[in-house]
Amino acid sequence: MSLLNPALIFGLACAAIPIVLHLMMRAKPKKLLFPALRLIQKRRRQNVRRIRLRHLWLLLLRVFVLAILVAALMRPSLPAAQYGLNFRESLTLGIIIAAAFGAYFLIMARWRTQGIANHVIASRRTSLRGVVGVVGLLLALLLIGWPYQQRVAAAMTAPLPEVSPDLPVAAVFLFDTSQSMEYRQEGKTRLDEVKELASEHLSTLPRQSRIAIADSSGTLPILFQADVAGARKRIESLNTSPKFEPLNDRLRAALRLQADDRERTLSASGQNAAEATADRLIREIYVFTDLSRSAWSVASTKLLREELTRLPWASVYLIDVGVENSRNIALAGLKLSDEEVSSDGEVVVEATVVSHGFDGQEVTVEFYTHGLNEEPVERGQSTLTLKDGVGHPLQFAAASTDGRLIRGELRLVTSDPLAVDNRLWMTIGARPRVRVLLVAPAGNTTGPAAQGGQAFLLFNLLTTSGFDISFVPANELESTELTTTDIVILVNIPAPSQRTWKQLQQFVSSGGGLLGFLGSAAAFDNGKGIDIAAWTVPDALNVLPGRLDVVRLFRPPCGLDVKDAANPLLAEFDSQGVAADVALIPVWKCWNVIPADDARVLVRFTDDRSSPAVVERTFGRGRSALFTTAGHLEIDDRRQWNDLPRGWPFFVLVNRLVLYLSGRADAKFNFSANEAIVLENDRDLPIGDYLLRKPSGAQLPGNAGIDSDAIWIEDVNELGHYLVKPQPEGRSISFSINQEAAESDFSRATTADLDNFLGEGRYSVAVMSKAWPGP
Repeated sequence: MSLLNPALIFGLACAAIPIVLHLMMRAKPKKLLFPALRLIQKRRRQNVRRIRLRHLWLLLLRVFVLAILVAALMRPSLPAAQYGLNFRESLTLGIIIAAAFGAYFLIMARWRTQGIANHVIASRRTSLRGVVGVVGLLLALLLIGWPYQQRVAAAMTAPLPEVSPDLPVAAVFLFDTSQSMEYRQEGKTRLDEVKELASEHLSTLPRQSRIAIADSSGTLPILFQADVAGARKRIESLNTSPKFEPLNDRLRAALRLQADDRERTLSASGQNAAEATADRLIREIYVFTDLSRSAWSVASTKLLREELTRLPWASVYLIDVGVENSRNIALAGLKLSDEEVSSDGEVVVEATVVSHGFDGQEVTVEFYTHGLNEEPVERGQSTLTLKDGVGHPLQFAAASTDGRLIRGELRLVTSDPLAVDNRLWMTIGARPRVRVLLVAPAGNTTGPAAQGGQAFLLFNLLTTSGFDISFVPANELESTELTTTDIVILVNIPAPSQRTWKQLQQFVSSGGGLLGFLGSAAAFDNGKGIDIAAWTVPDALNVLPGRLDVVRLFRPPCGLDVKDAANPLLAEFDSQGVAADVALIPVWKCWNVIPADDARVLVRFTDDRSSPAVVERTFGRGRSALFTTAGHLEIDDRRQWNDLPRGWPFFVLVNRLVLYLSGRADAKFNFSANEAIVLENDRDLPIGDYLLRKPSGAQLPGNAGIDSDAIWIEDVNELGHYLVKPQPEGRSISFSINQEAAESDFSRATTADLDNFLGEGRYSVAVMSKAWPGP
């Protein structure tokens, strides 16, 4: 506490004046002659006690009045706090006063009914008043004074910021610029409304206030603007962005800005930031949002709550511009049967139409691909009758023409408040057919059909899958040129030579794929099977994903475990729900393969050891893999390794495995806005310098890096088709960006959600209005 006139504290000595006057002006008793002396003396003693008590109360009142007068002249200054009684304290005080008066009048009424003399009642009344007053005072101190002192002391030691029209403000305006803010209502988008409101209130802020403008795109750092004009210009330039950071993370960045600025401000004024309780600026953060739950991240809630607890002087206000019952029709769930097809291949395009608030309305979805002149050409359409809350599936087909990539889009022909989710863009890559070299045991030169069925099934399978298949006997592999091949498949080759392994090492390291099907062992097949020694020489182990050990027998037979939905080879089995059926196809034998340190198991068997069924390894720029059981059927059922080739799951698995090893399964050209954009670089003609053409037509230079296998694209802030054009020449790469599916979900964050994100009592919510929110 500080005093404006500390010298006047000596005026408290004036409080002694009533005491001196009291002693000097005491009434002296008068001596009167009167009969009945005993009665008079008794009354005298009663009157003396009553008068003394009255004089004592009068004395205390006079001292209190003078002390209050002196304190008022000293003009004490107290820290900011709520010094008035709150509702609970006021209620308690009322109860104590009522109880005191009730007890007093109840006792007085009882005395009067007992027929006690008036002069006795008068004497007892004085004592009763004193007792009731003292008891009431003690109760007030215990039930009101103690809690009051604790509350005021807490407010003094940790005061909350108080908004004053005269104090400057350090405010951060954080705008939710996700796509849902494009929702249009009464001719304005939600973002337009909050921009207008924020601009209007900039002029109402006190002088010397500081303003920082931030958005959820996260592309620019949060900094205080030089002046109000700069802040207003920054607000006017805001636009929605398909790429955004969760509001939790942007709020933490705003809090860090406030904390750093407060520390600098206090240090400049000579105060210790850790101990200071006074700041010349009121620090506030305003979040303009539609309160969509999708704009927040559940993963980082704890960090934000801890930050707000650590910085109690920062106030957070949420400006709600959303509505409870939003209406919308959206295209979502784009799914392609393949991201890349051969020159004469076809791809199936699937999507879903979802709606809220348009029950029973009929809409049309059109499918377009882009021709040679980039003009869209309609390829089909579908008409739907909407039902709220129900997804309506769509399916279209597109074929590659002359080996060119396909760039297409789905358009929802309708008018609803959010237009940004009425289109989906797609890019489908086109490459020449995968070139497969099938190698089977030597001894016949008339083709795969002459190899006792060992290569015949695979030959037919790969041919019908759209691959270009070549066949060569194992004894001619050393003399075969592999530069025109994408993947080499070894089918139960007994003993590849040292030269063959060196040739395969060079082929895989330069970007090729190698797949080995392991059949019977030479020791059990009259020397015709796989020679384990030839497959475990150092040159073989350099390129293979594991070391062959022994042949394992499964009793009872097991199957393939294809339940891993995250595995690109097994995703189709999961989507069709046939994993249990695949596990029932019997496998009786396999090679026990010990994976290399840098290898990984793609598929396992269902035996008690979860033995590896497919093992894969990256070697140089290519990949190699081993299928640890046979890929063919034996003529003699007693020598059968498995029944896999008899069913369609084997064909699907081999098809996916060939695509994976050739690099085709890695091709990805369609991304959501918040995904990392990583494109596969051309192995033959890798891209270095390039120009990135955006959907708006703007072009930005970039560089993929020297000998880079991938191209990382970062400047993605528009929806639609992008094109990577090599400089000065080369084969261009296209890709498409679609908005996050969650942007079409207008589920609002509840009070429980906000308490979880920010902490209970650490924020205020203001519904969209012209009134500026206060604490």
